[in-house]
Amino acid sequence: KHKKDPTSAGTILDRWASNNIGGPIALSADWHPDQHVLAIGRQDGLVEIVGEAKQYRMVYHEATVRGLRYTPDGNLLISASDEGLIGIWDTS
Repeated sequence: KHKKDPTSAGTILDRWASNNIGGPIALSADWHPDQHVLAIGRQDGLVEIVGEAKQYRMVYHEATVRGLRYTPDGNLLISASDEGLIGIWDTS
């Protein structure tokens, strides 16, 4: 872990960069509204769901995932990619 970095907008508590370990670059992300889970859209088209107790990789897109958003109830995750496709994932 990195030490806390104060900024004018708040404090950075942690950093995670997949490209530092030779993996694809993360270009979009969204926190689940109720759980400690982060959805990450990657340059290689994968959507990763990472959290304390789980990690999933969802394969659908063949191009960079540029947008991710959970619905307010957390039951759906919407992904959008450079290939023009929108994915709707049931995360309930």
